[in-house]
Amino acid sequence: MPDAAKIEATIRANRLLKLPVAWDDEIIYPYYDGLSIMNVSRSVLNLLGVTTSAPLSADVWDGTPPDVDRVVLIVLDGLGYQFLHNLCAEDATVAAIVADLTGGHGIAPLTSVAPSTTAAALPAYWLAQPPGRSGMLGTVQFLRQPSLLADILFFRPAEGGHPHGSLESWGVDAEQFVTLPTVANQLNAVDVPVHIMVDRALFGSGLSKIMHRGNVNSALHLGQSDLYLRLAGLLRDTAGQRCYISAYNPAFDSVSHAYGADSLQAKHEARMQLQNLHAVLRDPANGHDGRTLVMIAADHGHADAPNLLDIQRDAAYAPLTDAMRCNFGAEERLAYLYLREGTKAAVIDFLRETLADRVAWVTREEALAAGLFGTGDLHAEISHRVGDLIAIPRMGTRLMAAPHTARMVSAHGGLSSREMMVPLLWHTI
Repeated sequence: MPDAAKIEATIRANRLLKLPVAWDDEIIYPYYDGLSIMNVSRSVLNLLGVTTSAPLSADVWDGTPPDVDRVVLIVLDGLGYQFLHNLCAEDATVAAIVADLTGGHGIAPLTSVAPSTTAAALPAYWLAQPPGRSGMLGTVQFLRQPSLLADILFFRPAEGGHPHGSLESWGVDAEQFVTLPTVANQLNAVDVPVHIMVDRALFGSGLSKIMHRGNVNSALHLGQSDLYLRLAGLLRDTAGQRCYISAYNPAFDSVSHAYGADSLQAKHEARMQLQNLHAVLRDPANGHDGRTLVMIAADHGHADAPNLLDIQRDAAYAPLTDAMRCNFGAEERLAYLYLREGTKAAVIDFLRETLADRVAWVTREEALAAGLFGTGDLHAEISHRVGDLIAIPRMGTRLMAAPHTARMVSAHGGLSSREMMVPLLWHTI
């Protein structure tokens, strides 16, 4: 049985940086060396015949990983480890479902990546690489080729009402945006079929073109009800075969943004998803062959962030905004500041004197040297994309990118434990 407390202690002891704020110990850093979501995909590759480094730690398996022919990964967008742990404590039905979905060994905690957001985390799953190597460094990034802030999630300019995918008309080819091989590319090379389950509206988007390169069989769904029916059918159709199945459900993330991280609506959504998955996965008629590993995980967690710092419109923040070349990049919960030449020291002084109880900071050079975005051969454009200074708001606080984002109750992208720690449930069927 994985020792969740031991794994969590290992994660919390991973101190990549010493931030110059009194609440530094509240920060959770990515654990790219065996306890992050990226390592899940490294293990998928290893299990299916592709040799890679840094798979999941043996602590996750409580020894060695299972010997299997088929791997199923189900990613529930936004489902945090602490949220699910607390829900199990208060809801006996959910606790029983989780126990059954894990064969009784319970939930193992992992970390997300930095920033803890879909546009960085899903590529970490599909590329088996950290954001620093892939260049998928958050929702909004400065791209030198079109010389603009780009919304990577919807692959369009971040400012203005441009349609989804319109970056391609600016000369940015989604299929060439990342040149590293995908998980599908690597499995194709060893003749392992790859199946993806994703909402029909998301498949073929700019982000999808980046992640789903290679020969993939798509099982698209239109809503929540047909998702589980399609999953059951795919499990039956591939029983006894050597293959990889990846499924993605974005609904919990949307509910959490709208209603709050611990709202009744979020709890109901999580309960409903787990009940539906349990009904599919525990039915022997749905492709149980004794050689299948099923993993249920998330890309990031969620935390309510009611304290808005309206840096663009509040004159109190003029010493910061006057130094910025453009709006900030990445996330409201972890922001890349693109500064005018010679202003960095003054901005740091302003943050230290006025916002140190709510916002931490680290220079680009310090973050890269510490491995915040990963280590090894980092992306050639990383220095331009992450800006000059990285602002890290404390849990409960966010920088406001635009007035409409104030409507969101819960957010993610930051380095709090609620956002960074995600659950891993696994069992063989």
